[in-house]
Amino acid sequence: MASTQQLRDSRPTTNGTHRTISTLAGAAVGRRSAPLALVGVAAVVVGALVFLGLYAGIDSRQSVLVATRVVAPGQVITAEDLGVVSISVAEGTAVVPSAEASSVVGQTAAVGLVPGAILSPSQLGASSGLQPGQAQVGVALQPGQSPLGLRKGSRVRVVDSGGVVGGEEVNAAVLSTEAVVSDVGPASASSGTSVVSLTVPEQDATAVAAAGNAGRVSLVVLPS
Repeated sequence: MASTQQLRDSRPTTNGTHRTISTLAGAAVGRRSAPLALVGVAAVVVGALVFLGLYAGIDSRQSVLVATRVVAPGQVITAEDLGVVSISVAEGTAVVPSAEASSVVGQTAAVGLVPGAILSPSQLGASSGLQPGQAQVGVALQPGQSPLGLRKGSRVRVVDSGGVVGGEEVNAAVLSTEAVVSDVGPASASSGTSVVSLTVPEQDATAVAAAGNAGRVSLVVLPS
């Protein structure tokens, strides 16, 4: 039937054959399809770039420091006390970036911290200057309980001079052999008592503090 027959172009080709109308139409469609395909690819690329731009604008998460365990006010912060979380931070919110973790270690907590608490600069005190395993203890010394000329940086042996405590005799004992004087306060004009800050190994701190509170601590200066 005429509807199923291909119509021939009346113009012969160079080799004497005739081109069909469908062949010419296919070539024309192919020429039109190439630009349309390029436009489609360009649209996909532009759409992807727009999506990435919007995602980058929405995703404002930052890596910040959080407390991983309870830290009491005044306690020195260690690396084990810190963790990192990625959160969205509202504009104007003060946080401590995770990149500053090394500078936070060694500082004291200005307030109590609980696990999961996001750290802010206002929660951090000044660095204590203590190394892990060290503690600082203050003792009140009467005249004669330390040599004259005691000064910051002196190496000292901390001695419990003993005495009667609660009706029982307490023998003299060495409490620490690795103490260093970190500060010396002025002597009281009335009693002559002066407060001395000592940096001691952490395991010695409790005994030194207890003896100091009882007024039984004496210091022996050692060679530097």
